[in-house]
Amino acid sequence: DVSGNSLEALPDGLERLTVLRTFNLWENRLNEIPPNLGEMRNLTKLSLSENKLKALPP
Repeated sequence: DVSGNSLEALPDGLERLTVLRTFNLWENRLNEIPPNLGEMRNLTKLSLSENKLKALPP
């Protein structure tokens, strides 16, 4: 859970978190989500509310 930390970007290498199921990113300052987030095969819940997202990767 990294919610409420005023993050403006996510670090490289998130795709290596292969066992992560829930990723709470709400209440940050994210403008975009890196495309490699789609490689997290076991991710079932992604919370992105209250960010500055303009689009999601395909």
